[in-house]
Amino acid sequence: MNEQATATVCDRCATVPVSHLSLDVPVGGWEMFLSEQGIDVMSDDLGRPSIARSVVGAMVREHASQQKLQTERAALRAAEQAEAERLVPVPAGMPARDGLSAIETLMTSDDYQSPRDEFGNPRVDWLADELEKGAAARAEEQALAKERAAARMLDDLG
Repeated sequence: MNEQATATVCDRCATVPVSHLSLDVPVGGWEMFLSEQGIDVMSDDLGRPSIARSVVGAMVREHASQQKLQTERAALRAAEQAEAERLVPVPAGMPARDGLSAIETLMTSDDYQSPRDEFGNPRVDWLADELEKGAAARAEEQALAKERAAARMLDDLG
């Protein structure tokens, strides 16, 4: 069942036109390439330059193996590049100085700016501000309550 049947090839089919080679193996300048490789180019029954089928088969198989090898090499390069990128050390900031803590080392650098220099003198008494706002709101409510009480007294008197 698994035997491969080989078809007999007639004399006319024993050659393949050179122009058909670009369908299976895309390379330009076939006639010059074939002559450089020492492959005989003959004319078929229509007068077209042709080569033997066995040579075409060998060339197609070689092209397929080269494509496979290029794909494998590309995959290997991609894997090596991914591994190299994974192994690149992460930059570690400022080097430590002996006997100093991290913040002390930072403060000794030439371009260090304290938060006060960088952002100005921030107010740290925000709680006092909030308490003042609350006292002002209570005073306003008390003033309104006194006005209402005074208005009620005038209404009662008059």
